[in-house]
Amino acid sequence: MRTDEPDGTGIGVEGVSVAISPDLRAHCERLVEALGYHGIGCIQFMVDEKSGAVAFLEVNPRLDSTAALPYRLGYDYPHIAVEIAARNTPAPLTKAYRTGKHYHWLYGDALCWLDCRKQRRYTGAELLDRALKMLWCTITSHHLTWDARDPIPTLHLFWRKLFDAALKRLPPAFRPGPRHPWTD
Repeated sequence: MRTDEPDGTGIGVEGVSVAISPDLRAHCERLVEALGYHGIGCIQFMVDEKSGAVAFLEVNPRLDSTAALPYRLGYDYPHIAVEIAARNTPAPLTKAYRTGKHYHWLYGDALCWLDCRKQRRYTGAELLDRALKMLWCTITSHHLTWDARDPIPTLHLFWRKLFDAALKRLPPAFRPGPRHPWTD
């Protein structure tokens, strides 16, 4: 529904679960069969809602960040991946996939908002509109990174961004030396 770029390219920051069309499912099944692939993966398409035209984007033997939404809807893809890696047969998925459920990536959305503000890509009214959308999504959506049971990773992301921004405002003489890449 929205990405971290004003032109709609980039990484999704807001989306919704949708029912897969039988045709698209059949395409996916033929693709993994032709590749001889077994396991968890991510196949991405763009579907034009008006014309129904489908454009293939990618296939990856990994889960993308939006796997957090199916997980919250009862599809534990990470657990299934572990079962497959352990050469166990995962239990079949028996729950119907719920559609119309929203996800939101607040961190990516906030970084986009800050960048658009800094680059003056939006007017004040557009920035306010985007900020209100972020607030609404924060209140009403499933989050891709935030989990109240384990808040530290998300808090760390925001803290690092705030800390780095504060360091940039210091005069060079007061900034700490370079950090090692593996400690960031």
